[in-house]
Amino acid sequence: MDIGDVARLAGVSRSTVSYALSGKRPISAKTRERILQVMRDADYVPNASAQALRSGTTSTLAMVIPPADHNHLTAGQLLLIGAAVEAAADRDYDVLMSPGGRDRLGSVERLVTTRRIDGLLLTEAQVEDQRVKRTQRSGLPFVVIGRTTDRPAYDWVDLDWDTSVRSCVQHLLDVGRRRLVLINRSAALFAAGYGAAVRSDRAFHDELASNGLSGEGFACDDNVYAAAACVREILERVPDVDGVISINEMSLPGLVPALSDAGRRVPDDVSVCAVAAAPLAHDSPVPLTTVDNPLAEMAERAVESLIARINGFKSPVHVLLAPPLTVRASSVPPPGGRRSRRTQSATTT
Repeated sequence: MDIGDVARLAGVSRSTVSYALSGKRPISAKTRERILQVMRDADYVPNASAQALRSGTTSTLAMVIPPADHNHLTAGQLLLIGAAVEAAADRDYDVLMSPGGRDRLGSVERLVTTRRIDGLLLTEAQVEDQRVKRTQRSGLPFVVIGRTTDRPAYDWVDLDWDTSVRSCVQHLLDVGRRRLVLINRSAALFAAGYGAAVRSDRAFHDELASNGLSGEGFACDDNVYAAAACVREILERVPDVDGVISINEMSLPGLVPALSDAGRRVPDDVSVCAVAAAPLAHDSPVPLTTVDNPLAEMAERAVESLIARINGFKSPVHVLLAPPLTVRASSVPPPGGRRSRRTQSATTT
């Protein structure tokens, strides 16, 4: 059955059926119901591509989310996807998933040229990102979860990595730690200019320097098994390390066990602080002090902003989220140490 058959059975013209489906022109409620009843009786589903051509919309968004290690999505990425799909569904949109990253630009090219979607969500932004530049040229509505430069002109929603990492550094200094290291994302992501990795490294070193100290950053592969190798490297290069900050959520579940296996107790010998989704903090053998990455909120706000843009909203959307640091058991002061007023006033769970 096609639209002509529906028109014949309903006793109306093809254009009337088209108007009933697209809503472009008013038709009587009685006629519309007769058309819809014919479709229900025949289990007729309009062709999505044809509808898109008629209405100019597809009610579909695409989300480009490359796997962190080319093979697996992180727990945070899965949370981001779930929140984005739920937010889109609440607004009667479907979400098409794409793995398009720095090595898979072809998928982004297809999305922006075939126009099977109304708008695009780009994630895992690099400081210099060809996907963003290509989408800008296409004119397709899009929102980036992340950002390239510090204050780009396009629509974006991001975590304030600079403030988050600086909060972690200051907290560990406040509880008496002085030999700090940063566990960053993989060497490949850092070299590619992944925004979170680059900003976190800069903030870590700048905040220590402002306190007259220095520290070392370590690249870590994005999997739970990489934590052990990273801890071994840390202890070889910084044997007196007493504070660890991590932004690598895939390796995070293995961090406390790896330190324990190396004879370093958390929090007695080493305090740990991370920027990560809250569930990861509670899943650790020792509950982790974290800046809780608001992934669900970022996804929801990005979807909301993208649909508003699709519907003609003109004002730029620039959202930088800076959640507070939540103190948990992994960063209590060392034996004989003294908690500062700054730490006492932090959120504690």
